[in-house]
Amino acid sequence: RAEVRAAINAEIGLDHAAGNAERRNTALLLSAWETARTQQRSNDENRAEARAAMVPRPVPGNEHAMLREALEAQIGRLKDYEVPAKSLIAAKLDDIESNMPKLEDLRDVASVEDGEADLLQGSLDAATGTFKMKAARNAITMPKTAEELRLRHRRIGLAWEMARTKHRNRVWLQGGLVEAYRHLSDHVLGKHAYGLQLPHEQRPKWELILSYEQEVRKRAYQLLRRGDEPTLEEAMKKAIGDPETMNLHFVVPLTTSLASGSSSGARATGAPAKPGAAGD
Repeated sequence: RAEVRAAINAEIGLDHAAGNAERRNTALLLSAWETARTQQRSNDENRAEARAAMVPRPVPGNEHAMLREALEAQIGRLKDYEVPAKSLIAAKLDDIESNMPKLEDLRDVASVEDGEADLLQGSLDAATGTFKMKAARNAITMPKTAEELRLRHRRIGLAWEMARTKHRNRVWLQGGLVEAYRHLSDHVLGKHAYGLQLPHEQRPKWELILSYEQEVRKRAYQLLRRGDEPTLEEAMKKAIGDPETMNLHFVVPLTTSLASGSSSGARATGAPAKPGAAGD
């Protein structure tokens, strides 16, 4: 405390011995410093314990509220169904601190409105012989419609934006992150994928769209981790326009599915399949 008082006097000229007002202001600064030091020590311990258990560190409710407030000050009010849950924010903070963005499971892209997991699960630490409790996975169902998928993408973008308010020095987080995931939605749900015109007014299967969408995100994070693209926004643009990802994970499975369906239909009617039907 004596060293902090000396530093306060040297840096901002606040001498606690000058009078009652100065003594009060110095006491307030010391209280804030001690509170911050206690919180930082607790955060460090939680982070270390989470890494040892190979799970994202927990995000306290006040920290989540602070990150939300900081983002809303930039982009305006958010609905609870848009705001990412604490579990998703924790995963993004862990990715940023390790500089290793990882693929999200869409079942983990929950919102504040979905609520947090209230159930606890225990694990036995063999090294120390202690029994530890942690929150269970806060999982929701996979998106079943185009609008649900758009909402999941928006939550991921908002999660990156909220986490960025705490790590403004990360160069790879520069740019419009919510906009980057909106472009992803437009791509996988647009005329080149889910909206693709097929014979007999068919559409690509929803499972194929979800699989392809996952591969695009995986490719974007891979490009970023390798240093091939400087920012997540640029990596997402590159992944969206990547012909190899499109061919391997959308065109080929779709063509195979159509060919299989054409052959099955021909056998059912007793007519031979037309040559080149799959290519058509």
